[in-house]
Amino acid sequence: VEAANAEAVLDFMTETLSAPDPREGLGLDVTVMEAIDAAVEDISEKVGGVLNAEAAARAVIGNLYRQYGRYSEARDQLETSLELRRQIHGPSHPEVAESLDLLADLELAEGHYQSADTLFRTAVEMRRHELGPSDYWVAESLVGLGITQKELEQYDEAEDSFLEALDIRERTGADSLRISELWDNLATVYYHQGEVDLAEPLYRRTLAIRRTELGSESILVAQSLNNLAPTLEALEKYTEAESLYREAMNIYRESLGPESGHLANTMVNLAILLEEELNEYDEAELLYEGAIRIGESLYSDENVIVAGWRRAYGGFLCVVQEKSADGATQIRAALPILEREYSPGSEQVVAARSMLGYCLTD
Repeated sequence: VEAANAEAVLDFMTETLSAPDPREGLGLDVTVMEAIDAAVEDISEKVGGVLNAEAAARAVIGNLYRQYGRYSEARDQLETSLELRRQIHGPSHPEVAESLDLLADLELAEGHYQSADTLFRTAVEMRRHELGPSDYWVAESLVGLGITQKELEQYDEAEDSFLEALDIRERTGADSLRISELWDNLATVYYHQGEVDLAEPLYRRTLAIRRTELGSESILVAQSLNNLAPTLEALEKYTEAESLYREAMNIYRESLGPESGHLANTMVNLAILLEEELNEYDEAELLYEGAIRIGESLYSDENVIVAGWRRAYGGFLCVVQEKSADGATQIRAALPILEREYSPGSEQVVAARSMLGYCLTD
């Protein structure tokens, strides 16, 4: 049965993503996502009405939508996939855990950290129960959980999750790319813990592996560049950090287009460097404004990622531009969103409250 399901999904994806004759299909010039859009409406028919295969296809498509920033469509597909899998298998099953994990990835991408944390924890425990504590897929869920804990500034817990995942991957013979993903995440934890001397070599090893294995235009290379740069800032290597941010931005533009969340995040990182260390205020302001504009087009009004950008921009307006009223407006919009997702003593909340006070007393 599982072989039949896999074959049905493979046939569906092959038909969807390749049409050798434009008169009979979508044509070779159509983008991947346009092909997916055209196929979504009749997934059930294309997989022959096999529910397992439909659930798997919707999981694949939902994950593709997430990767391309199409979050609403991703949610529709992933929630339907989860519902089908629960209908087929009951509340606990490896495929149910996969759907929970994919939904958690979506929540993480949208900045819904508390709900992502809950979903990842559920997926970890379900996979441990169904597959055993040292299974490859347990490590996958632990990575997602660790990233979420990192975003919630729970750095000790994140380190534990990443180290457990690294141990599983090393014992199960994971390739260098999978191992280096854990190095990259551990480096981020060490950076936030102030251990920049531990973070820098891990970031550089990861970047070197990704360039070798994937090529210099890979999105994962851009991710490594964007992660290494703040560590270089902490080490006062400002020129190299600026170069890495700009290289990452170019990769994101070429790979994802001019309005992706990855690009916007890197723009904010570069803006902070230009503001705080290089005194390039005009470009910094353009980058802040451009990133927030992208964020507003991609995310909801209550998105915590954009709130963090607004907090940084508000500080820039108050301190550098001496536009206290405008800066306070940005921070007031951000603060309740940050307070919803982070603990009262978190770096994000404390910084926002402190800067708002500065703006109001200036």
